[in-house]
Amino acid sequence: MKENVLAKRYAKALHGMALERGTAEALAEPLNGLAEALLGDPMVRQIWMSPRLSDDKKVGILDQIAARLELPEELKSLLKVLARRRRVIYLDRIAKAYVLELERAGGQIRVDIRSAMELSDLSIASIQKSLQNWTGRQVKCNVRIDPTLIAGLCVRIGDKLIDHSVAGVLSRVH
Repeated sequence: MKENVLAKRYAKALHGMALERGTAEALAEPLNGLAEALLGDPMVRQIWMSPRLSDDKKVGILDQIAARLELPEELKSLLKVLARRRRVIYLDRIAKAYVLELERAGGQIRVDIRSAMELSDLSIASIQKSLQNWTGRQVKCNVRIDPTLIAGLCVRIGDKLIDHSVAGVLSRVH
């Protein structure tokens, strides 16, 4: 939980800096690529968690990586801050939170829908329209089937969960 709060804070700060420089949209792809490069391999991931490597060495390594990849200044600054605060390990979460921040700032919201059975395109469009009216934002739906719900569906909008499933009702009864 703490990691997600930290990721959101860093993502908001990065987004604010990028907005001032007019690079907000352009940062999403290199940020995701950087997170994958630094944290995608478990062996490489261990480097950033290792107490044997000093913070200064980590900053030096990240400076070299940033120079070779010709990263934007905003990402170079972020890497230095993360290295000095021993938070490089959160870069993948920051990248995800950054994309959500971009969507939020653009008047969009991502909604996760779990359904007990497959929904028709018409049903998805109806749910999407209802959610757009309710939130006042453009809604992007991620739909997946979850047979453990028995019947009904669950909708997650940010931190809110709307559970209209039989499994949810049964769990609340107990």
